Amino acid sequence: MRYRAKIDDPKDAGVMLVALAAGLAVGSKLILLATVSCGFVIGVLWLLESFEPPDRARFDLTIDTKDNSSELRPRVEHALRQKGVRYELWGSSPARLRYEVTLPLNLKTQKLTKIIKKLDGRNGTSVEWNIKKFKTVQT
Repeated sequence: MRYRAKIDDPKDAGVMLVALAAGLAVGSKLILLATVSCGFVIGVLWLLESFEPPDRARFDLTIDTKDNSSELRPRVEHALRQKGVRYELWGSSPARLRYEVTLPLNLKTQKLTKIIKKLDGRNGTSVEWNIKKFKTVQT
């Protein structure tokens, strides 16, 4: 068998080999063996996938406030930790906080924006999310 696609994940290579073996088993009229082995492999893959961490997205988070940002900073960082967001402070000025945050894909930025605006308690806080693109290096 000759296959020229790039394989990034070892599980993909395993699935290809199992598909090849199942095809050979069906071609040899060993349908029960092919069915049982495919069911087994699907169960193992499901188990392996359940242990993997959830996918995450990386953003630049900018919070502009009319008042002193040093009072808002500990509350924002506490809220981010409670939601399971990884963050790193990139810059701080009297009216602005800048973070690089990595959050699970199931967590919506709109929900976090509402939480951050409630923390300030005053109108005039603006929250901006910019998604970061991952750079890939080809060798």
